[in-house]
Amino acid sequence: MTMIMNYMKHVIRKYDEKHKQLCENKIHYSSDLFITIFSMTKFIDLINNPFLELQRPMLIDIYCKAKSLQWSMRRFILRIRKKRMVSCNQYDLSLSPFTDPIELVIQHKKYTFQRQELYKIMYSALLNADIYMISNPLPIKNPYTGIPFTKNMLYLICDSIKLHPLFYYYRKCGFNCNTFLLKYEGLIRTHLIEKTVNEYTPIQVNRHIEEMLEDITLFDFVTEKYEPIVKMTDIPSKHLKPLLFHYYFHIYSLNPYQRSIEYKQLVEKLIVLRK
Repeated sequence: MTMIMNYMKHVIRKYDEKHKQLCENKIHYSSDLFITIFSMTKFIDLINNPFLELQRPMLIDIYCKAKSLQWSMRRFILRIRKKRMVSCNQYDLSLSPFTDPIELVIQHKKYTFQRQELYKIMYSALLNADIYMISNPLPIKNPYTGIPFTKNMLYLICDSIKLHPLFYYYRKCGFNCNTFLLKYEGLIRTHLIEKTVNEYTPIQVNRHIEEMLEDITLFDFVTEKYEPIVKMTDIPSKHLKPLLFHYYFHIYSLNPYQRSIEYKQLVEKLIVLRK
């Protein structure tokens, strides 16, 4: 309160002539009077005071300019302070020099993060799930301490890195994991499937494609058995992951219509490869 009052005194005296013109009553204008009023009354009560109705525009103008000046000085001081602080970590998580760093002051200590690493940490935490694709988002933690970031830190991080759609909706939920899961589980599942397939090694892709071919079959009237639509050797390597995407969306998507469409597209593509 003392700090904002000092800024208000500065603003009132700086724009004294302007405020004299705005004062529409007939009493003698005194800047000290307004400073006293500000110091004794809450701002919300001040602007709602019926006896100061004519002075309300001037009071709001004083307050806004003072707050603007206060936050400008605060940002300047914090920027200088952060610049002079020594970071707790001199290298990133892979023990390499920083190439695209973000500096954050957390509990009076400065930490430096690699922008891309921080992006991956957030992405992995929000897409945490078990082997059955059951989502369980986790709080995003500082990798150097294991302590979850506060909401203020998460807002700063989201403003500093490329904003993924998941981060946007997570911020929209006030960084609450339970609310995020409740409102956007379908979206989380979609990104989780994409992340899972993209992270598969070639060996894992081949193994899951074989499982897919055993599951997606057609009835052969000659053998009177359900047979794979196509053989593994008939599928070009460039088609493996796209087919796996269709298969995973078919079995894991929360949208019944999408499951049906993905199955139809998967069968059609396998039949084309058979020819």
